[in-house]
Amino acid sequence: MAIITKIINNHFHGPWPTWKKVPNDVKELMFTKFQQKLLNSDEDDNFLRKQAKNLGDYRPDIVLVVLKELFDSPLNDNNRVRAIYVKTDDGLLFQVEPLVRIPRTHERFYGIMLELLERKRVRVPETNEVLIQQLDGPLTQYLPSNSLIVVSDYPLSAAYSTALVRIAVANKWELH
Repeated sequence: MAIITKIINNHFHGPWPTWKKVPNDVKELMFTKFQQKLLNSDEDDNFLRKQAKNLGDYRPDIVLVVLKELFDSPLNDNNRVRAIYVKTDDGLLFQVEPLVRIPRTHERFYGIMLELLERKRVRVPETNEVLIQQLDGPLTQYLPSNSLIVVSDYPLSAAYSTALVRIAVANKWELH
């Protein structure tokens, strides 16, 4: 709603009492084109192609699959996951706390990601505890000094490579 208020304040030049008389359903129709949306290559492929964008760069579903893989694993069940860090192609870095319950549907996950992008954090409404937050600075600033960062350009899906690492670590720590 803050976005709509901002649009109204910046672009509506008529008298405010007149605007208040406009029915809410008409206001909704007027501002649907201003709603934010998390682009993904499945639903927005035509738009992305027209913009000459690489469809592979618009895959929030991959982040959802990887987060579910990690948080539903014995690693998280045994309190071995301290945090998950995600860095976007645009350079945004965010941290996901292990207590977060990852949504099961794409739509709900996309809504949470939009909230994160807009407010820079996602909180539990009842306790005000931060579950996901945007971070400033390089990733190495948030990791222990002896951390190992591994990068690969081998063509594996993110879900499969995450599963391989998760299984290997669970076997190493004998978590089953």
